[in-house]
Amino acid sequence: MGLYTPGEEVPRDNSIFLLAEGIISVLIVAFGVLIYFLSLRDAWLNGKKRDEGSPSTACVSSTRCC
Repeated sequence: MGLYTPGEEVPRDNSIFLLAEGIISVLIVAFGVLIYFLSLRDAWLNGKKRDEGSPSTACVSSTRCC
């Protein structure tokens, strides 16, 4: 901390860590999108079964069926 020191040396970003964080982010987003589309598919199939008149599998065990 003398007069000659221009300041503290700031650590640089490590490209390996940036790459790993990017891959983890992509995997998390892909998992979320997969869950979203599986939910849409399930809703579409249950709606199709309801339109055909057969009970959906989610409604079979309840006392008040659709």
